[in-house]
Amino acid sequence: MHNRIHFGKTQSVLSAIKKAYGEKVDVDFACSESCDACAWAKAKRHPRDRVSVRKATRRGERLHFDLFISPFRSIDGKIYLLVVVDEYSKFVYVRGLAKKSELPEMMISIIREIETHLQNRVGAIEGIGGIAAVRCDNAPEHLVSELLDKYDRSGIVLETSVPHSAFQDGMAERHGGIIWHKAAALRYGGNLPNKYWLLCCLSSSHIHNRLPTSNSIDNKTPYELWHDVVVPTIDLIDHFRRMGSLCYVTTPHLTVSKPRKCYRAMMVGYAETLPVPKKGYLVIP
Repeated sequence: MHNRIHFGKTQSVLSAIKKAYGEKVDVDFACSESCDACAWAKAKRHPRDRVSVRKATRRGERLHFDLFISPFRSIDGKIYLLVVVDEYSKFVYVRGLAKKSELPEMMISIIREIETHLQNRVGAIEGIGGIAAVRCDNAPEHLVSELLDKYDRSGIVLETSVPHSAFQDGMAERHGGIIWHKAAALRYGGNLPNKYWLLCCLSSSHIHNRLPTSNSIDNKTPYELWHDVVVPTIDLIDHFRRMGSLCYVTTPHLTVSKPRKCYRAMMVGYAETLPVPKKGYLVIP
């Protein structure tokens, strides 16, 4: 009977067969043996434990990163989005790339920035080391010799996920989705064209780092955990503005050559997300 219909051991099917054949067929015996055909066609992975057994215990201990592609090109020709997440604090670094070959140089730059931060700002207080491990998937652009040499020189352990097991690099995958979807909402809410997707992603990471996450340590924000500070929430979020909103930019008095002392502009992001961070806003006249 099993070879006729290849059914599973569901109660409804067993009851129907017993009702039809009575005692003529020993259904339990017929279903007790494993079936290669069912295994080949219906095999699924066993449920996995979502709890990590090697959680990071300090900032910078393990970084997760992944590369995402956008369906649009940004105003400066970028089409890829690099997302780097610190496992302990959930602090996110976001960068735009024009092509995949730029990944090694950009990743090395971020690693140097993080190592400097850990050594100068946090290491002096906690006495901790630098980056201990980096986790990513097996994409070819993640395993180029330039990056591998950097890991070897810095004593960083490279942890790659098993092929077709995206959940093993779930932190980077999840945060990439969070950044992208939040950026899309910012773009739609500000009625911005698609070419501003990267600016919206940078603003999304800026906002994400200053709001607590669902599994925050002591309900602290990633910004507070990453910089080892305690900041009132109002000071972290009071400068947030609506993307695409109208603003007036004042002109410095020494440069005023016309009667107008300001000009109208559109707010499109936060200057802190620039390669050279500044305390201010990004605007387009």
